[in-house]
Amino acid sequence: MTWFGRCRSSALTFALVCPVLLAQAPQEEKPVVHTGAELFQSSGCTHCHMMNGEGGTKGPDLSGVGRRLKPEAIKIQIQQGKGAMPPFQDALSDDEINALVRYLEKARSKK
Repeated sequence: MTWFGRCRSSALTFALVCPVLLAQAPQEEKPVVHTGAELFQSSGCTHCHMMNGEGGTKGPDLSGVGRRLKPEAIKIQIQQGKGAMPPFQDALSDDEINALVRYLEKARSKK
């Protein structure tokens, strides 16, 4: 095969594979954020916390928490609790806590 043929073949392969690789990155994160959103509902977070206009008022509104706190601070708050918030370290798995953190990190509304 000539140099031109190899380059054309490589370019075609790159053109076909690159969009597939780029499309996979957001799709891999989406389920984690979606899982976090489901956990926020099913774990009872909405009993105390409001998110996007829905939920309780015992705790702070978390609609913009991703703008205010870094992911590590959110994780520590979930694990250890603070003030009236109980710790959830023993109630949730590490994967569940990480999913909640990713969901809350994405919460960036200006509230």
